[in-house]
Amino acid sequence: MPAWPKEFDEVLRRFCRFANPDEEIDADAFFLELGVDSLAMLSLIVESEEALGVILTPDLLTAESLATTGGFWQLLREQLEGEADRQESEPAR
Repeated sequence: MPAWPKEFDEVLRRFCRFANPDEEIDADAFFLELGVDSLAMLSLIVESEEALGVILTPDLLTAESLATTGGFWQLLREQLEGEADRQESEPAR
């Protein structure tokens, strides 16, 4: 079972050209080793935002957070958790 939800895994697999379709994508795998170049990375970011309902601001997109699949998932997960926290703290209308 992958370290992330199915929605992210499906998006990720569309861009990781060198990933084995029969195996999980390793969270420590570097995007470049999986065939994701800079242009594909931009599309991966946008599609991941859309699939998960989050927005990644440019200041969050660091070399560290975009180097590996696990680093990118951690960034997305933190944004998802932050969004959930914001929704819980909003007063009911």
